[in-house]
Amino acid sequence: MKYLYDWIEYSKSIAKLPQIKRDEDLEDLKINVIDKSVSNHNGTANRIKLPMEIWENIAHIGKINYSMMIIINKSFFCTFAPKIYDTLRLTIVLSPLTKMKLNDEAFLKNGPDTIKNKYYDSYSIYERHQESASFDYEFLDTSINDQDYFKGIDPAKHEYFRHDHPLILRSELRGERFNKPFEVRSLKNIQFILKNILQNPNSIMKKFIKEILIDICVFDGFDKLMTMKHSSLITGSTNGHESIKELIDQVLEQNELVSVLKISADQNQVKPFHAAPLDDNFDRIRWKDSLEDKTTRFFKIYNNIKTKLAHESIKHDLYSIFPQNVYYKELLSVYLLSGKLYSDRLRRRLSEFEYIEEFEAANPIKHWYHTITTNFYNRKKRQLDLGSYFRMIVTGQSCVKITNREFKTKQQVYDILNDLFTNVTCIKTTQNDDSDQIYKSSILILGLDDGEPQLPKEFTDNASIPNDDVTDLTLLDLYPKLILINKL
Repeated sequence: MKYLYDWIEYSKSIAKLPQIKRDEDLEDLKINVIDKSVSNHNGTANRIKLPMEIWENIAHIGKINYSMMIIINKSFFCTFAPKIYDTLRLTIVLSPLTKMKLNDEAFLKNGPDTIKNKYYDSYSIYERHQESASFDYEFLDTSINDQDYFKGIDPAKHEYFRHDHPLILRSELRGERFNKPFEVRSLKNIQFILKNILQNPNSIMKKFIKEILIDICVFDGFDKLMTMKHSSLITGSTNGHESIKELIDQVLEQNELVSVLKISADQNQVKPFHAAPLDDNFDRIRWKDSLEDKTTRFFKIYNNIKTKLAHESIKHDLYSIFPQNVYYKELLSVYLLSGKLYSDRLRRRLSEFEYIEEFEAANPIKHWYHTITTNFYNRKKRQLDLGSYFRMIVTGQSCVKITNREFKTKQQVYDILNDLFTNVTCIKTTQNDDSDQIYKSSILILGLDDGEPQLPKEFTDNASIPNDDVTDLTLLDLYPKLILINKL
């Protein structure tokens, strides 16, 4: 056993190699560090070659990051890459530029929120405003911070809120997969995966992918996006579908292994969810607001955020919403789909659904309400702790960070979504298309028709609470539509 731990330390030292960036780099990889001379612990040198099974045990016992092991050589890559890339979980966040343009115009015309103790890079907002004039949408790269104020429901411990497949027997749940998906939240990296792996017949990486889970959040104008006519964007279109909605219908028609399930708050199939705006009014000179207004808009929310971030970081993030980050209430929808709340286990269960009744009974919105009830519903008093509920909302919104944004035209958005749906569901777009899917896939879309980019000032002033004694809560109702596309 002592020698095994010595090998663990040795393996960590040899794994410090430059990271491979592209599939084609693997073909020319000539590194063979396994045959390197090592000490036999008696002062002499031997050439020791271990079977891959032993290296797997070394990596497991030594808790070595598998991403370090795959860059040693091709043998290591083929052994450890399936453990990393077996399941991909991709997240796309998309919004029309309506709110951002309102935000930037208000800042450039009327000035900042407060003129005290805050530096504003006004020129960068001016540049962004000029650039955005040529675009219609933006894609947001995001990250999710931790919080320990509330926990998502563990389906193994809470029988009443199991959130499982309504038609699956409990004994059949024993076959569930528990490996950790490889998570990607950057549009650039997702497009790289599509182009260089999924669309590449010679890709080595493609062989290791067995499952793809995709989550898409649309902050506003969902119906308009889904029904946007391709022929109105470009002349001479040869696609067999006019819109993303028609593409989804075509996927269902062409592939009997595909199920498309749609539920909507408008049809009472899923509940609306509440969000807490900070200040989504852009029609006034903000720095002239009274100090009392500023207290309402900032510190009541600040004092209720329970993320693991430092207090100064939380305060900085709130003051950066206007004008830099723009979005706040919208970020709750991103958190509801994230693995921090909606676990990989629950997301995988969605990928097995084939019937609308299953989707109505188990989805991220319903899971959010189960989480609220489990954490903060007083069963003796038969009422919800409103102060705690508010803290849940602002904490969830504050966990989501925008790390990058990319502007796109309507045509570019259409092409990106068309490319994504076509490749992941493997619908044949031409007679010469020989694509053959070797993995399961599941696309979950949460969209809002009316994300209410602008609200009355009075509403945003009242959409926060000072303490636990509140008897009334003013929050914004958002009405989601969900689409689940499963390829079994």
